[in-house]
Amino acid sequence: MKRQTLAILASTVLLSFSLQPARATSFKVLQTFCTAPETRCKLGQGPGELVADAAGNIYGATIDRGAYHGHGTIFEIAPGPHLHLLYTFCEHGLKNHCPQGENPHSPLILDTSGNLYGTTAIGGAYGNGTLFELSPNGDRTVWTLTTLYDFCAPGDPVCANGGGSAPGLTYAGAAGGLAWDGASPLYGVVSGSTDAPGFAGGVVQFTPGTPWTGALLYGFCQQGGNACTDGAIPNTTPWLDGSGNIFGTVESGGAANYGAVFEVSPGAGDTWSETVLHSFCSSGPPLCADGALPFGPVALDAQGNIYGTTIWGGLECQSSALQGQTCGVLYKIVPAGASSVETVLHAFCGQDNCTDGASPLGRVAIDGRGRIFGTTQAGGTNSGPNAEGPGILYRFDGSGFTVLHDFCALTDCVDGAGPQTGVIIGPNGYLYGSAYPSAYRAGR
Repeated sequence: MKRQTLAILASTVLLSFSLQPARATSFKVLQTFCTAPETRCKLGQGPGELVADAAGNIYGATIDRGAYHGHGTIFEIAPGPHLHLLYTFCEHGLKNHCPQGENPHSPLILDTSGNLYGTTAIGGAYGNGTLFELSPNGDRTVWTLTTLYDFCAPGDPVCANGGGSAPGLTYAGAAGGLAWDGASPLYGVVSGSTDAPGFAGGVVQFTPGTPWTGALLYGFCQQGGNACTDGAIPNTTPWLDGSGNIFGTVESGGAANYGAVFEVSPGAGDTWSETVLHSFCSSGPPLCADGALPFGPVALDAQGNIYGTTIWGGLECQSSALQGQTCGVLYKIVPAGASSVETVLHAFCGQDNCTDGASPLGRVAIDGRGRIFGTTQAGGTNSGPNAEGPGILYRFDGSGFTVLHDFCALTDCVDGAGPQTGVIIGPNGYLYGSAYPSAYRAGR
């Protein structure tokens, strides 16, 4: 099933919020990026998920635009806020080819020396994307890009079965907010196709060295033929726990073919095994009371419980005109192998006109008090017919569900609309995120 496309404004906003007991008491647009009609857009367009360092600097990537005809940028927003454009892709590109890669995925990762790492969707030596490092000089005024891995070289084990570049990477310690040590492996996923039984994407590992090497740890669609009961099409950054187990979501496959949450675990030697923790739409369509289509990544709390969202399904949809089209759920899974139990914490679109949001997509953030924060790409007080845009920022805790901000609440929607990424919690306690066309900070 294809990802739902929503009508949203043609620009992106980075925002931040302060976390308070009720609706956000502060919401600040940090940077407004380019709008669609602009052809060059030096700053770039479409910032994704953000990352923060210990000093409160915010880093991100735009997947489009930039000074060199639409190949994306890397930026920093320093406290103030002050925007610094760190790198623009395809400066030295040839006709129809960007050897440094183009269209960077998000989120980026930071190492202990302050270098940034990420992947691009296309470009590179073989046209299938790259894994790169972006390093600053001594006073951090000049940044230099180094390609560490070109996807899909002849014989590349990551791409041998049809995979492409990884849309985000993780590592040991990332879950605890630690910077990458620069030496341990990085992990990600690559997509594949259900048209080729036996491989519909996989979980991969990248090992630093000269050169870097890649390995496929598990390839999806090994079970059930075209049904892919073990899952198919992973497309989000996975989560690595303290024991080296990898958790994530697949967009399709599973017992009902509406997606699943998986765990890939190391075994003896170099062997890895996969367990489906929950297959969505267990009650069957069109209701899918437990949710359907988990297009967003997962997050784990300190106890190892799994949290995430789906863009479809939910009990509230059974009486909605949007049944089977939007809604979605916020879920929790207590991992216990094949006996794992899923609980729906909130079914979206449960209020008139979906004022509690609909169709959540990005990763949720969990603070030290166990409160969950996230966004929806549709619904909210300012939404149109059929819950089309602009979405909300929300909090879920022991007191229930609270809308912290309705997007498109500011003049000309400078606070953004249709957020397709979640939020992060910065070192200062604020929430940071992006909503087309801006980056923002908000209180929680």
